[in-house]
Amino acid sequence: MRAQGAGTYSHAAVTRRATATVLAALLLLTGCEEEDRQATSAVTGSAQLERPRAGAPDAGIAQGHGADVALGSTSRESFAFVGRVDPADSTVTILDDRTGRRGSVEVTSTGEFRARVTGLRTGINRFLLKASKPDHADWTLEVRIVREPRQPVESEARRGRVEVPAVDRTVPEARLRVERGEDTIETFSRSAAARATARLGEELRVTAVTRDPDGGAVRARVSIRERSSCLNVVSGRRATRLTLRYFPPAQIARAKVPPGVLLPRVESRSVRLRFTGERCSGRWVPDRVLVQLWADATNAHEMESSSAPVRLMLRE
Repeated sequence: MRAQGAGTYSHAAVTRRATATVLAALLLLTGCEEEDRQATSAVTGSAQLERPRAGAPDAGIAQGHGADVALGSTSRESFAFVGRVDPADSTVTILDDRTGRRGSVEVTSTGEFRARVTGLRTGINRFLLKASKPDHADWTLEVRIVREPRQPVESEARRGRVEVPAVDRTVPEARLRVERGEDTIETFSRSAAARATARLGEELRVTAVTRDPDGGAVRARVSIRERSSCLNVVSGRRATRLTLRYFPPAQIARAKVPPGVLLPRVESRSVRLRFTGERCSGRWVPDRVLVQLWADATNAHEMESSSAPVRLMLRE
């Protein structure tokens, strides 16, 4: 009888332990699901502004193009719009992309908000609208507000500005200028490529220019492809390092500007560069660096062109 009782006790204990194990597994699974829900939580939002249709992406980016931009227009120095966020207690901010200045945002208990920005310049003004909440992914939206002059005057043409037409069938002209001390190298859309040599560490001033006298220039970009040949001072082996850079950086946002807006006929971007072979580090030293520079031009209708490249070989 005692042996039978002991056996019964052992079976009950095993049953309790199995039940406890199952409960622990269920609690762990529930906790994991809760963590997954928290990890995937995100703030959502909307703004009562015009949204452009998706189009060809910038710099080869294929996803989400045009879906993260909202457009507004005004002839005044200030602009206000409304929207909504969820969860309703999210923090909403709007920031001037050029100056870093914050606009004012009022959010109600139900998640409706009113954003207002001031100090608008004539032309395109870019802002970043952001809603955030702890343990949630942020919601962001690029807002472009175009300030139009109250009364366009004929002198705009003399000031180097043009009204964006409804239709534009001409591509912009892209020009590149590379300055090395007193020497200057220039290429443009229909020219031949140029070659030159330079010293590692030598300062270069590189300027990309976009010209579009009838459609308006929107963006000028300096593009760089740097290929460093590195030598291992211990083993004697060689390796190649490749770097691509853009000024300003490539972006998903569209460059299209609505008709009637006044834009400059010429847009430019200048950067100062030094190529030192910094990709070769540690026991690797630069043997030679090959750099290819070119300019990318974009107009108000998102038509693009590139200049012929300038190819530089840099050595000590």
